[in-house]
Amino acid sequence: MHDASFSDDPTRILRLARYAARLGFEVEPHTSDLLASAIADGSLQTLSGQRLGAELRLALHEPEPLLPLAALERLGVLRAWQPGLSFDEALARAALQILPEDGSVCLLLAASLLLGLCHELDREETEPAMRGFLYDLELPTGKGDRVFGMAVSAVFVSDHVDGVEMPSEMLELMLGTPVESLALAAASCQLRDGPSSYSVQIVDEWLTRRRHVVLQLTGEDLLAAGVPEGPEVGARLEESYRLLLEERIEPGRESELRAALEARI
Repeated sequence: MHDASFSDDPTRILRLARYAARLGFEVEPHTSDLLASAIADGSLQTLSGQRLGAELRLALHEPEPLLPLAALERLGVLRAWQPGLSFDEALARAALQILPEDGSVCLLLAASLLLGLCHELDREETEPAMRGFLYDLELPTGKGDRVFGMAVSAVFVSDHVDGVEMPSEMLELMLGTPVESLALAAASCQLRDGPSSYSVQIVDEWLTRRRHVVLQLTGEDLLAAGVPEGPEVGARLEESYRLLLEERIEPGRESELRAALEARI
């Protein structure tokens, strides 16, 4: 390689970060200076977003993906690529410790890159910038939209979870929110308020216990009890499930059936 190598092909900057992290190497001073100069000169802007995205996808799938992402943050690659894009290694590491086994490490890390931008969603240009980054990342069909939603939900939950006082309020905030979002939100609260804070406990309560609650009652039970076939069946099941999650009824088919039949639909 020669002194203009990073300018000739700026994807080498991302590969350097990935290989150095994987092998445990430090970048020697002259190479580090060349890399910094190439970034400062705008070399990354000469690449298509898709080429940058391809390199970042490889980083996300490294055995230890936090290391190359942290390297890209230190080198200034992320903010040079998209202002507002950033990676908080401490937050991501905490979120991965909280993430349940059924969550996606790759999607969580992709969403974590967008958290800084989510705080500026009231600005007209922010959402297009986030969507543009996800377009460049070229995740499999539908996953870009999921990552966008995960990032936005994570910020919303972390901003509002302290106000949860009743089980119904927990349900309103948590139900349907991806586990990746909740892990990021809990990690944010943990770094902000401490690991034993009320907000962290609320998210942990949902992730470890309440989200696993299931109805024993079925639609067939309601039909057998005389509920007419149609949308009313689903509505009564939903109401019984909500009451079960809020611990306002005892688990079991009989109590769930009674709650469903007594619901005002």
